[in-house]
Amino acid sequence: MEIGRSETSVSEMVIDDRGVVFWRYKDSAVVGITEAKEEVDVVSEQVACLLGGACLLYIDIRGIRKIDREARRLFASDEISQGSGGWPL
Repeated sequence: MEIGRSETSVSEMVIDDRGVVFWRYKDSAVVGITEAKEEVDVVSEQVACLLGGACLLYIDIRGIRKIDREARRLFASDEISQGSGGWPL
């Protein structure tokens, strides 16, 4: 059952009551560092508010047309991927 929904400039996400975030990038999304930071902020806030800080991510990247190096580095950073500074995993 859906418990939350959010949208950023490049993606849409739905959160279900099992603690799963279904995150889908919009068609032809171009993701730079600004958009990546927006993603981190929105997902982190939603997960913290609705799930208390823990989640599983299902990310559909098929819509991404381009993602720059800075954005990839942010998403791959230890603080984000391990939950200590961004994703509340």
